Amino acid sequence: MSINYFGVIHSIKAVLPSMLQRHQGHIAIVSSSLGLLSFTGYSAYAPTKYAVRGLADTLRNELQGTGVHVSIGFPADMDTPCYKGEELIKPKECKAVSAAFGSVYKPEQVARGFVHGIEQGRYHLPSPDIGQDWFIMDGTASWSPRRLPLLLSCMLAPIVPLAMFVCTKKADRIVRAERLKSQKL
Repeated sequence: MSINYFGVIHSIKAVLPSMLQRHQGHIAIVSSSLGLLSFTGYSAYAPTKYAVRGLADTLRNELQGTGVHVSIGFPADMDTPCYKGEELIKPKECKAVSAAFGSVYKPEQVARGFVHGIEQGRYHLPSPDIGQDWFIMDGTASWSPRRLPLLLSCMLAPIVPLAMFVCTKKADRIVRAERLKSQKL
């Protein structure tokens, strides 16, 4: 929490007063795809990213009419030295779930989407992961602005919970299978 959540708060506290004084500014917050959903291996990390999401949702609403805008991005796995180090220590179950669902993106690709989203004034910054961008983000939006246009969001509404259910069951099956393999060894 001290870096992933409180680091964001301290950074915002450092810049927000001058933005409010000028009646303009843009706060871009970076969470993680694990701030939208999580699975085994991330019980210490994911809650901090969910907290960042809650902070962004709250600030977006609190800052209405002030001239200060808020955006949040949920980058998926990126090909960075940190990711490569994480791969060395991930539990087998975590690696199996990641392999079944995720792709690894170039940081430049993620950054381009974020910059484009900020320039367009979007709250949810686009991700190169279409499943995350269209289904997960919109399906878990709660009171946040929807990522998709309202009509498309309504059309997909019956599909998203079903897709999320299937993915959850798949992730659970993968973890159980990996645990069974470990027990047999």
